[in-house]
Amino acid sequence: RGAVARARARAGDDELRVEMCPARLVLRAAGARRDSAGTRRGGGGTDWRASSTVRPDLGPVNNLEGPQVDFPYLVACMKPRTAADFAAVLARFDAFPGHVDDVLALMDEGIRQSRVFARVCVAAVPAQIDGLLGEAAATPFFKHFAGAMEGLEAGARERLRADAVAKIEARVQPAFRKLKAYLEEVYLPA
Repeated sequence: RGAVARARARAGDDELRVEMCPARLVLRAAGARRDSAGTRRGGGGTDWRASSTVRPDLGPVNNLEGPQVDFPYLVACMKPRTAADFAAVLARFDAFPGHVDDVLALMDEGIRQSRVFARVCVAAVPAQIDGLLGEAAATPFFKHFAGAMEGLEAGARERLRADAVAKIEARVQPAFRKLKAYLEEVYLPA
């Protein structure tokens, strides 16, 4: 969803370019178009939501978007300066496993409805996740905590750094491992 919002912002209007979304690319290749009422129709003249094998809301993970892309981007966009700002980053780390659970529930529903991305759209995601599973202090999630953290006392800086490592190791990385295992064991074989 974040990638779609960024694409809309780059496009400069409310109409998302078709080639920016894998599901819409599939629809365009199948001859999807808008009818006179503005409803997107599939190649056979049917409503694309009924005719497509993919619904973007039921396929929230592919090689272009999903938690493995959006969460590091979200954290990078945060600009913590105060102790409260750093606490907000840590709160995002704490909430991340719940987000992954929501993503998995959507993907389960997509499988149940036989609406899944083609393998080629998802096959690279486990390798993308691997890039986020190294030493906590070397991940993109730790970047803000590795800096000078100006304006904070030395004791507060060390405490925040220790909390960040602990939350990355105990909350963020296990959630990514869970997503990776799901993709490899459930989604890709479906």
